[in-house]
This record gives sequence, C-alpha cells and structure tokens, in this order.
Amino acid sequence: MLVLIVISVAFSMMSVGAASLYGDLNGDDLVDSIDFAIMKGTILNRVRIDNVIISDLNGDGDINSLDIGLLKMYLLGKIDKFPVEDLNPEITPTSDQ
Repeated sequence: MLVLIVISVAFSMMSVGAASLYGDLNGDDLVDSIDFAIMKGTILNRVRIDNVIISDLNGDGDINSLDIGLLKMYLLGKIDKFPVEDLNPEITPTSDQ
C-alpha cells in the first residue's frame, strides 16, 4: 500500500497543474533541469504535461524538439526569454541561476 502511495505522489508531481512561468513544468517556480527532463519525457511520450501553454515555448501549438532546444538554450543562459513570451507578455519567467 505504501509503495502505491509513493508511486502515485511521484506521478502527480510530474503532471502539471497551474504554473506561472513558461518552462516551469513541475510548478516549483523555477525553470531548471527537472523541467528539461519532464519536457524530454513528454516528447518521448513517457510523461504527460497537462498545461500545454507553459510547455509550448515557441508558440507553434506543438510540444516538440524545438521546445526542448529552447529550454536547453534558456538553461545554458544563451537566451533570457522564450519566443512565446512576446505573444503573451502577462507571464514572465524568472531565473534563480
């Protein structure tokens, strides 16, 4: 029984509820390597992301390798915001890097 509870909690943490930052896929108010792993899992159909708005980083309507590339560039500090933010300025990411 305890194992089932732990597994269900782990999967519920991977499924996103409401988040305030583009790229913050686990709802911890940070855009970090955990979000990158969740994005990769989504592309490989291993993880489900409920909130498509924050995971579609280029605004093309699909979650794909282009979004992974943008998230990687953000984590490496090569870009400071995602292209979709220009379309929706009310949500702005912050970084604690």
